[in-house]
Amino acid sequence: MSSQRQSQRLIGNENINSLPSTQEVDLIREREVQINALQAQNRTLRLRDVTNSQSEPRGVIRPRPSPSPSDDHIEPAAQRVQTVAPSVQADLMSKARKYLIRHDITHWTEDDRIQFQLCEIRDLLPDELVPHMQTSWFAEHFNRGMRQQVSNDSTRNRTAAHFANPASRLAHLRDEIGFRQGVSGERSTYDALNMKLHDSEGKDNYDIKTAFRGTLPKTCAVARIRGAASAEAFRTRGAVHIPRGEYNQRKYGIKHTTPGMIAAAITISRWALSSDNELSATGAETGIEYSAGMDKYLDILHENLQRKTPSIVRLFRDWDLALYGTFESVHGGTAAQAAHTDEDSLAEVRRQAQAEREEEAREEVEREAAEREAVEREDADHHAAAAAAERAQNDRAWSVEV
Repeated sequence: MSSQRQSQRLIGNENINSLPSTQEVDLIREREVQINALQAQNRTLRLRDVTNSQSEPRGVIRPRPSPSPSDDHIEPAAQRVQTVAPSVQADLMSKARKYLIRHDITHWTEDDRIQFQLCEIRDLLPDELVPHMQTSWFAEHFNRGMRQQVSNDSTRNRTAAHFANPASRLAHLRDEIGFRQGVSGERSTYDALNMKLHDSEGKDNYDIKTAFRGTLPKTCAVARIRGAASAEAFRTRGAVHIPRGEYNQRKYGIKHTTPGMIAAAITISRWALSSDNELSATGAETGIEYSAGMDKYLDILHENLQRKTPSIVRLFRDWDLALYGTFESVHGGTAAQAAHTDEDSLAEVRRQAQAEREEEAREEVEREAAEREAVEREDADHHAAAAAAERAQNDRAWSVEV
């Protein structure tokens, strides 16, 4: 009876009695064995994917994996990583299964770079997500969240009128991002370091004393952590504008400038001025090596921080002053190490920030007063309408009596 049911399930509505008995039964049993084997193999693969396990000797007891978190938790975690640690590669989690995630890194190789970034991700993830880092489904959702945050950051920084189309950006802005005209039929190139974009004096030759200090990268960094309104306030007035409500700096507890923040800001602003439509490792239109350029910025910043190079130490203090209104940088020292002119600058930035807060408070008071006035008008209108209705009802009653 079991064979008949299997036969009818596999071959449709045909009558089992009309088929060659021996051949058909053998075929059905063979198919059934194959299906069972495939199902068992799939179950094994799924189990290995969840536990990240390989075949082990009999008798080895593995801990039961913790319950899988909701997919809705992974993408926000990835967006947090991309905001707090923007130097992390957007597709890194696809490589996580090939590496033991460890902290004992002693020198810089490509594998060690991946290890550093995996450690950074692990430190930033909520505890309940860490056990799932090396699974493929986690990588899929994590990478999706990273790409979404990259998209949010990049599109936020293309708002000016002359950024409207690629041809306009190419015509007006390529000299800002290191354009070098090709000679003798060679392809034109873009230099990651020798460009005006990140130089505080607008020079197109790299100088460590003025490099990485341009206004546009700082504006991009402000846009990433506090939004467009704060970026506009910084661009036009140099003000530390603190928005109301939820924003990335408050949401993720960002307090200091990091090498990744500077490198990402320069990379994003470089893309914003290019003719490339999408921010990717290599620009489709320009051939700009965005990923390689960002690695170059990170190498310079990390190496000189380790050496305590004075100009780079000042660089982080300058960024903290510009972005947060404070000298208390984990990289750039404290206010006690600042010159008198820096103290004057700090006082001015704090004065501007206080003025911004006072203006917002006044606007809040005015808005609340307007809301109260609207409610009072609505109440008055309601009472007037009720009184009119009552008078009309009384008039009708009087008419009936008459």
